[in-house]
Amino acid sequence: MKLGKLTAVVVVASIATACNRGLSMQSYFDSLVRIRDEMTAKDQQLQMTAMQKVSEATDDAAKLAALKDYLQQLTASSQRTLGEVKALDPPGDAEQAHQDFVAALTEFQIALGQALQAFDRYTTVDEALGGIMSDAVTKAGADTDKACNALQKIANDNRVKVNLGCASTAGASASPS
Repeated sequence: MKLGKLTAVVVVASIATACNRGLSMQSYFDSLVRIRDEMTAKDQQLQMTAMQKVSEATDDAAKLAALKDYLQQLTASSQRTLGEVKALDPPGDAEQAHQDFVAALTEFQIALGQALQAFDRYTTVDEALGGIMSDAVTKAGADTDKACNALQKIANDNRVKVNLGCASTAGASASPS
């Protein structure tokens, strides 16, 4: 009989856990905004530092070194952001869109890594900038925007007042209706 009661407790606990899976909608989207804000601030800081180093550089080698340093730091920052987003436990209604967003961020991380691996082949600043903004990076950025807009739509549909700051694509709106 004791085993039967234990089984019943485990079943009830499992059902309760399944029903309450993930963060609340508001908490989940607030977490995404916090992560986005931290990433944006870090990226702005990295860009300003890189622009200053490039403008102070007296030759192409020094400019290329500054750009490579920026790309290395951006790649590391992007990896941390990806880890934070992956660690979120989305509410059930946002789970698939969250997985799609993680996949897009992963694609972006891979594209940045490829751009970094190719960096030493560049001999001019223009080549380096072209490599950083490769087709793979551009596509990954567009896929991330699309996944972000899908999450924004879920927030809007659930009347969560949040603006994820996604790049605009057709059919997505940043404010709940």
